[in-house]
Amino acid sequence: MLRLVHVPGLERLPGGFNALPNQWQRLLGRAQPLASDPDWLARQLAGALPTEGMRTALALPGDVEQDGWWLRFDPVVMQPDLTAVWIAHRLTIDFEHPQQAALKTELQAMFDAEGLGCRWLGSAGCGVLRLEQPPAVAFTPLVDVFGQRLDEVLPSGDEAGRWQRLMTESQMIFQQFRALDAPDQRGAGLWFWGGGGWIAPPASAGLTIVATRPDPEFVGLARWLDTRLDDTPEAWLKPAADRVLLHAPPDPRDPIASLDALYHDWLQPLGARSMVIVGDRLAWRVRPWDRLRFWQRQLSNPGFGGD
Repeated sequence: MLRLVHVPGLERLPGGFNALPNQWQRLLGRAQPLASDPDWLARQLAGALPTEGMRTALALPGDVEQDGWWLRFDPVVMQPDLTAVWIAHRLTIDFEHPQQAALKTELQAMFDAEGLGCRWLGSAGCGVLRLEQPPAVAFTPLVDVFGQRLDEVLPSGDEAGRWQRLMTESQMIFQQFRALDAPDQRGAGLWFWGGGGWIAPPASAGLTIVATRPDPEFVGLARWLDTRLDDTPEAWLKPAADRVLLHAPPDPRDPIASLDALYHDWLQPLGARSMVIVGDRLAWRVRPWDRLRFWQRQLSNPGFGGD
């Protein structure tokens, strides 16, 4: 039985390793570090996964066309200082909320003027653009931009100017509507990333997917794999397949408290059974005897590299 615990952004939580709850420090410090990268989780599941744009499109109602190209966008906050503009964090915003109607209308008008087909996953605070073909541009994945200088992660390539201009226009729109009692929107703009086309699903995934909350990417993943997305501890403890993935995104309002709840409500009931905890780029294998160790590694802060 392969049990995977996917905690997106685990390595990037505020305060780093030392800010984690004590039980998480012990768990990761005593576990076996694994070489990992953004494709590691994909290889454990189905060999290859749809891009974030495709998964987001799959989370939308209705059929998804198996031609064309999907590109995802998310709002992020960009903060300037004396030296550069830095990308701070993703902005949690509900585009379906009536207060955001004018903002959403202006962003939609921006896409319409460019002839871009836009579909909104409003309550998830993101959306996708459907393009006829891949643009001649390279986008930086969202996970790689936080804490980075804007000028070092901007789109690059022959068509980069168009997408950089759309980013700037979106910033101006956010600034225009920031007066709607939303001080957290200062410096906000859209980040384009996760582009790709249709990938045929595997014949048999042999996978149970459990999510602590309905993240759109994993709603789309379950739909692509033609499997049920469950939210019960029973499906995690007694899965119906040989592999089970627990997708547990931290609550952005209080990520540390949500990690504490994840440990007590989902991980601790496993007892001595093995699991692999997967972040964005790192992974740790937790075996029964690891929990009994009296020592733990001193992991770096932030980054969790350690030695």
